[in-house]
Amino acid sequence: FPWLKGSTAATRLFGLLWLADPLAGLEVTLATRRLHEPLLLAGGILLVFYVLLGRVFCGWLCPLGLLLDLNDAMRERVQRWLRRRGWHLPDLRFPPRSQYWLLGLAVGLSLVAQLPAFQLVSPINVLARALIFAPGPELLLVGSILALEYLSRRGWCRSLCPLGAFYSLVGRLGIV
Repeated sequence: FPWLKGSTAATRLFGLLWLADPLAGLEVTLATRRLHEPLLLAGGILLVFYVLLGRVFCGWLCPLGLLLDLNDAMRERVQRWLRRRGWHLPDLRFPPRSQYWLLGLAVGLSLVAQLPAFQLVSPINVLARALIFAPGPELLLVGSILALEYLSRRGWCRSLCPLGAFYSLVGRLGIV
């Protein structure tokens, strides 16, 4: 889009307003062991947004969420087909707070490995790179998350997504 330039980690809106994913900013800060004031300011803008509005990103903006919503419709069809045959899809549950452990792992890895760990493997980033450049083997991660949905409905979003965990911590005071 001509009015939006950048990446999934940081972008410029209308050529004026810099916005950055606060988790990406945190990971870059930890990885480089340096404060990047423009990145912190750009991340701070969205951080305020999430403090006020809660996990609005997860429900309305996340491209993986859209894909999972579409996959959920297919899951329901498969579930109905299986029910007619006396079977059902499982709905496995992950250990409580697993997404927070994964968030801690991502942040810790960023500090130790000096790389923004979650940004490298984020399924949102994988989807964006596949759409912009070309699909590659990294889409197996997205495919695995889609397949996981047949074993644990919304398992990624509810129990595994470090970005959702970060936004849930930030958005506890949110009004939405």
